[in-house]
Amino acid sequence: MIYTALTVLFMLACVGIGALGRARAAQAWLAAGLAAVMVLAQLTVIAR
Repeated sequence: MIYTALTVLFMLACVGIGALGRARAAQAWLAAGLAAVMVLAQLTVIAR
């Protein structure tokens, strides 16, 4: 359960960082994409 909480916090941090960089709209999508990849990787490890 702690891994899931850490994953959610990491995802929110990535999205927040992307949202703060308002110079380019693509930065938010990049941060969200990186967060999604990290979530999938951690859920794969947890599911084993």
